[in-house]
Amino acid sequence: MNMLIGILVQVVSVVSESEQRTMSLSNLRSRMSALFNKYGVDSDSNKCISRGEFEILLTIPEAVKCMAELGVDVVSLVDYTDFIFEHDRELSFPDMFNILQQLRSGNNATVRDIVDLRQFVSRAVSKTARGVLATSAVAGQDGHLSALSPSMRHIRESVRHTLASK
Repeated sequence: MNMLIGILVQVVSVVSESEQRTMSLSNLRSRMSALFNKYGVDSDSNKCISRGEFEILLTIPEAVKCMAELGVDVVSLVDYTDFIFEHDRELSFPDMFNILQQLRSGNNATVRDIVDLRQFVSRAVSKTARGVLATSAVAGQDGHLSALSPSMRHIRESVRHTLASK
């Protein structure tokens, strides 16, 4: 009988955690969609977000706080901008939300994350070998990439300031 109760408690716990995650993601989607509309982040109205539009989003304190409240590491998000928008690609809103979901703290690394990392490193090494990639990113004292463009360094400092003023 005690074993059955233990199993039921475990099932309820797992279902509760799953529902909480689903509600949190739904909340993230609705709040971010509202912010996109409120601030006109999608300036070209193509239902996709470009790197420039993304950088604008990261300068909006309300958006930064929203992402941080939902567990997104916003400072790291700034550091990953080059990787996210590699080859000047644009992301659909669902793709952007998936990336935000993946960058939430508490997420464990998955096999897909390792495969993505392997592909990224392989491409970077290939570019370096061909002499196209002349510089490398060096970690700063805070553990974040320091080889950011001046505008991205400014955005990162703005994000830090916004998060510090909570």
